Amino acid sequence: MSGVPTGLLHDGRYGLDGGATAYSATTFAVRPVDGLELQLSHNRADDPTAAGALYEAITYRGRVTLGPKWEVDLLTQDNIAGEGALRSEAVLRRLGHDFVLELSFSNRAGEGSGVSINFAPLLGWRRPRVSILPVLDR
Repeated sequence: MSGVPTGLLHDGRYGLDGGATAYSATTFAVRPVDGLELQLSHNRADDPTAAGALYEAITYRGRVTLGPKWEVDLLTQDNIAGEGALRSEAVLRRLGHDFVLELSFSNRAGEGSGVSINFAPLLGWRRPRVSILPVLDR
């Protein structure tokens, strides 16, 4: 993909005796245009003592920059085994002259939903990573 920042990362643990995959994590990230960053991840761990996966999840993550002062971060993580959503988050961020204001909505399976407000000085604040691509500081 010429000129488009793209990343691919894979971490796997494989059994040499039986050829089984003990753990696998694959991530693909892309920044197709300035102001849009997307990531897709697949994670799986197998139980060596039983047939089947301990867990298997897919995660979608993204950031949309709505202008020089506004950003939206979105995340959803689903259990592929069919047990539904594991986690979802949405963050609305306002970058001010001296401060950063974040309004977050989240839901975690087994923990419930939550809303949080974060107000932090811009001095020393670092933009959270959304993907494996390098962070663009504006």
